Amino acid sequence: MNAFLSSLTLAQFRSHPRAALSLDERPVAIWGENGAGKTNILEAVSLMSPGRGLRRAAAEEVARADAGLGWKLSAESAGHEIELLWEPDGTRSLR
Repeated sequence: MNAFLSSLTLAQFRSHPRAALSLDERPVAIWGENGAGKTNILEAVSLMSPGRGLRRAAAEEVARADAGLGWKLSAESAGHEIELLWEPDGTRSLR
């Protein structure tokens, strides 16, 4: 059995007020203009594994600066849901 993300949702994460991806086992190519948020999607995926993520950024650094809100990442893999939350008061949770 191959492990893959079947969905990924970003809310108030870096440049994405909201983004939702539905995925299957096929390879994914991400392209777009500079500053469109391609690396931000890769960073969100990297946060689904142990460690500090692709850029090693602190949790407060990945929140959208202009929103003043926390951020949320949700993913599904092999029938399991994963949710990472960060609130502006510094509260972090994993479900």
